[in-house]
Amino acid sequence: MHVNLTLFKSDNVLLNSINVFILTLLGCMLGSHARMSGIDLSVLWPVNILVAALFYRCRSLNTPWYYCVAYSAMIAQDSLIYGWGVSALTINSANLVFIFVLVKLLRWPERYRQQEADITSSLHLFASCMIAALCCALVGAFAQHMAGQTRQPFQQDVLNWFSDQFYTAVLFLPLLLTLRSDFTLRMPNADWRSSIPLLFLVLSLGLGMLVGPIAILAYPLPALTWCAIVYPLWAIRLITLCTGIVELIATALHVQGIYDHQDELFMQAITIARISIAAIIFSPLLMAMNAKTIRQLNQRLLMQASNDFLTHLLSRYGFNDALNRYGKIPRYRQAAINIMLVDIDHFKTINDSYGHDNGDQVLKHVANLIQQSIPEPGLVSRIGGEEFAAVCFDFSEQDFFALAEHLRMRIRDTPCIIHGSPVSVAVSIGIAYAPASAMDLTQHVHQLFSAADKNLYIAKREGRNRTVQ
Repeated sequence: MHVNLTLFKSDNVLLNSINVFILTLLGCMLGSHARMSGIDLSVLWPVNILVAALFYRCRSLNTPWYYCVAYSAMIAQDSLIYGWGVSALTINSANLVFIFVLVKLLRWPERYRQQEADITSSLHLFASCMIAALCCALVGAFAQHMAGQTRQPFQQDVLNWFSDQFYTAVLFLPLLLTLRSDFTLRMPNADWRSSIPLLFLVLSLGLGMLVGPIAILAYPLPALTWCAIVYPLWAIRLITLCTGIVELIATALHVQGIYDHQDELFMQAITIARISIAAIIFSPLLMAMNAKTIRQLNQRLLMQASNDFLTHLLSRYGFNDALNRYGKIPRYRQAAINIMLVDIDHFKTINDSYGHDNGDQVLKHVANLIQQSIPEPGLVSRIGGEEFAAVCFDFSEQDFFALAEHLRMRIRDTPCIIHGSPVSVAVSIGIAYAPASAMDLTQHVHQLFSAADKNLYIAKREGRNRTVQ
């Protein structure tokens, strides 16, 4: 399923500005709500990563004007929630630093934009989140100390800011980058077996919550790795996001039972938990990238093995694989089978006269005519050199002979154009027929090959350019 998420238009500054302002304001409010929770989790500060992902995706928004729009929304939110103060101007500058640095790093090198599911690009994303979070932390801690809003050492404030931004970025950014303006949403298989890794993850999280903070971080990792292998990339990114949030909430609740909320050790434990979760979560994300890369490679190899590179017809391997798949369908197991072998007459002479490149053009020309002439669900394959095979189902002997003759005459009457000149091509065809049988379809077709091959030999011996059954 294709999903379209295009919300911004490059030529509508007013609408874009309103959308950026609203999105930034909503992100700030969500983060503030999380910070004002009973244990001050700072579970989410999503506004920075939301705006950064938006500016990265939409090049037209990555201008000083839209940065100012986002900045004004942050200040407006602070005024609504905390009351107006000059400190809002300086502290929110740290948010802009994070957004600006992350967008610039993601756009450098451009390779990331082209291959976002590549493992190297994922490592680049991880490093970019770390650097952007560190820059934001330095500016934010400095602004807090300048405004007199903290009693903690500068290094501790830097670490708090860094863990907050880095944790949120690593969890949210991979999923946000999945939501391109147009992307394919491939749902996992609906059978009960596909839900086992997810159920295992839920059980691991529940067991970890019972044991303690270390178990909360460690127990879900095998289940996350299993999910990364089984589910599509967008799904594992969503799963890791939800898992990371649950882990931090559960860890904070355990830590609260040990330390008082106002104790400095409480925030130190939360800070360590954030960084640990970000690091742990990244492992299954990399595994998911690697699994996707392997699946894509296997698909390409299977495609190359199943299809003839020149004519794009089925190869011998692809032909046998298709027969195996058809053989699992009762309709084809119970059908009469028709097979034809098509061989280009005097193909060596064509190669010698016009060259091998033009000989390839003749092969593609004949393959195209065969493909057009064989009705669905027939199978057409280039089985080697200038020889092709076609299998059809439920034709009578007379009708299949008529189909083969029509194909032969069509090839004869449709010259191949080489260097602007028509070149006549002829083929010899041997066909064979067998009624429905309980035999394995692949085995049945291979037995018919022998009969069709003998008829092809007779067609060649009797002067070529003819069909024999």
